[in-house]
Amino acid sequence: MNTTSRWVTRAIAGALASGALLASTTASAQEHGGKGLLDKADKVGPMMANLRIGPAFAVSAYAGGGAGFTLAPEFGYAVALENNLYVVAAPQFTLGYGGAFITIPVGVEYNYPLPVNNLYVTGRFLMGYSYLAGGGGASAFTLIPEFGAKFIFGGRFNVGLEPFSMPIHITSATVALYRINMYGGINF
Repeated sequence: MNTTSRWVTRAIAGALASGALLASTTASAQEHGGKGLLDKADKVGPMMANLRIGPAFAVSAYAGGGAGFTLAPEFGYAVALENNLYVVAAPQFTLGYGGAFITIPVGVEYNYPLPVNNLYVTGRFLMGYSYLAGGGGASAFTLIPEFGAKFIFGGRFNVGLEPFSMPIHITSATVALYRINMYGGINF
């Protein structure tokens, strides 16, 4: 089993263990007349802050192939639709490919509520400026479509997975990456 497989297996096992712990906490809270973390809850405020991490894979020849790693703190403010439409600022750092992509995008995110309490399908579109540090450096205009799902515990804590994230860096040679992001954060 390679390192990436072990990392993914451990992340899934941790998520399952966390879910079991939260379910038992919810049951205990309900027995005592309180509200549990898994019960239906509105988001506690219009702001969110998350930290996204995950692998990135080159899908264009110019990126040189191989894999990298993304770290992306993000901040959002809900502007409409019951705190489900956010304006987002999400600086991103992708390491690999003989350097690092430093991206400063802004955009929108919509959280579509599903019939399961506190579960949302998310769609995002970001655009902004990128700089490839290393290999002589290059500036680019970047477009980033992303889709995934997130679960919100008690209206405050976010946990999510984006199986599709594709930054497209447009310069004299277009560079496209495929990413899988996991994230956690808070609403306030």
